[in-house]
Amino acid sequence: MLVLKNKLFTLYIKILSTLLKLIPVKKGRICILNGSGYSGSNGLAMYKYLKEEQDYEDVWLIENFPSSHLPFKVWFKIASAEVILGTHDPYKVSKKQAYIQLWHGVPLKRMGFLAKNIEKSSIEVSHKHWGKTVNYITSSSDTYDTLMSACEGITNDKFIHLGFPRNDFFNIDEAKKTRRRQELERLFEPIIIENKPRILFYLPTFRMEDNNELLSEMLKAGNIFGLSDFDQDDFEAVLERENIIIVAKLHPVEEKKVNTEALIKLKHMKIIDGDWLRGNEHDLYEYLAVTDALITDYSSVYFDYLLMNKPLLFLVNDLQNYNTNRGFLLNPYRTFAPGLVAEDWHTFERALIQVFRVNLQDERNRVKEIIYQDEYLESSASEQIWEQLIQKLI
Repeated sequence: MLVLKNKLFTLYIKILSTLLKLIPVKKGRICILNGSGYSGSNGLAMYKYLKEEQDYEDVWLIENFPSSHLPFKVWFKIASAEVILGTHDPYKVSKKQAYIQLWHGVPLKRMGFLAKNIEKSSIEVSHKHWGKTVNYITSSSDTYDTLMSACEGITNDKFIHLGFPRNDFFNIDEAKKTRRRQELERLFEPIIIENKPRILFYLPTFRMEDNNELLSEMLKAGNIFGLSDFDQDDFEAVLERENIIIVAKLHPVEEKKVNTEALIKLKHMKIIDGDWLRGNEHDLYEYLAVTDALITDYSSVYFDYLLMNKPLLFLVNDLQNYNTNRGFLLNPYRTFAPGLVAEDWHTFERALIQVFRVNLQDERNRVKEIIYQDEYLESSASEQIWEQLIQKLI
């Protein structure tokens, strides 16, 4: 039955591709293929800029891409777009279209040619696909060019240092920042009203690549940090004593595994999900803009967070295993982790106490200078991409 389904699906894709190539390209139409939802989305940021700042009408945001299960009217818009921007695997229908790769993060972990966990044949297919599909890829520095080229075989002429639209969300005005802060604070009432605590965001990378059953059990028990020696009572006591609240956003796969009833005792930590962000109609980075510090592990979100020059805390209790199985492009890992580093509950507890007491600004600036070049920071990335690239293509 599975073999039959695969054959039918392959036939469906071939027929669909043939039909889409018959659709003429419409001058000036822009399609944004967004695979990042509302979680630090270059696609969403670019779409909002074009709609709100440029009042551009013929621009379409296609959510949850890549997906073959889209209505034909959506496929029609994609096939008829003159310019396509994407956040994940590149896609366009014909050579008449221009594809701009925004990607969805700074490559910290191995992927593509340098991946440890992908078959060579798949890598070669992907390389050819990128080569014939991607016309331009937005970048922040020579370092970013090197990392992406090493992984996907992108040639130098395709990189343009215009930055990443998602980081424009950090630069919302003060009125919006006040509203975003209030939206987070409402999750914790009445604690906020009484104490005005500092807000930390916990944003780990996807940790279930190897069907991690141990982590799955920990999530069900309310241990979202995956710490074998985690003590929930001590954790709550530390947060209360240090006047800290934590907002956590996990990967969608992990969100579904968390037993929220097991977290009921934690008054100083709340979990939000993609539905919460979508319901509020604001990207995750708008909320990051009003936080006081970030906790993460191997997620490249911390490279973006460097732009705000706020404290970082790295919780890496499976560092050796992760490096062995997935691997890093930037090694040694600690050299590129400009913040406090914790490997178990006890060092995590100490780091929570020290995060606002230790000044690691020089370390943050050192890594920031590697990832970002000054000219990119001069104006919004969305504006630069529009003025220096898209307008020349339509």
